[in-house]
Amino acid sequence: HSQNVPRFLCPYGLKSLVECISRATLLSKPADIPNFLVEYLLEVIHFRCSNVNHEAGDKDVSFH
Repeated sequence: HSQNVPRFLCPYGLKSLVECISRATLLSKPADIPNFLVEYLLEVIHFRCSNVNHEAGDKDVSFH
């Protein structure tokens, strides 16, 4: 391991969010990627806000 390579910590949840965004974008093949990402993330936020009773560790609810 080189001492000159900077190391960054990834905030919890960021990696899985980027994976989900990437997968959704590749599957949808949108013509306007920035607008697609805005709409997708707004749906994610709405989904999370409407399911506040579920704990972060619950796996029985999924966002599609």
